[in-house]
Amino acid sequence: MATIKLADLEPGMVLTADAVLHDGRVLLHCGVTLTEKHIRTFKAWGLLEANVFGVSEEETTVAATDGLDPQRLARAEAKVHAHFRRNDPAHPVVDELMRICVLRAASEPTRNGCDAPDG
Repeated sequence: MATIKLADLEPGMVLTADAVLHDGRVLLHCGVTLTEKHIRTFKAWGLLEANVFGVSEEETTVAATDGLDPQRLARAEAKVHAHFRRNDPAHPVVDELMRICVLRAASEPTRNGCDAPDG
């Protein structure tokens, strides 16, 4: 069982805990097999993550960064952390936003053999 971020959820995964909104309302109960419609509903209601069976957070992170140049990934992380230095990285929204920004920055195509300029 692992808590998986919304971006990493896929149809066919099975919930190991109720998918609960921040106000306590239950969107889906434990044991439900996710469909594309469920994942769209999670996005619409602002659910950031869900507990699913058989996948770990480490596996999803490795899959997302697989094939990226480690040095480029490190530079992207440093740049993103600098931009978010006044935010609480333990907050789930900030953590997810930073994760997305790092992946996008590390995946951007290079220009003339150099990293893309700051923006």
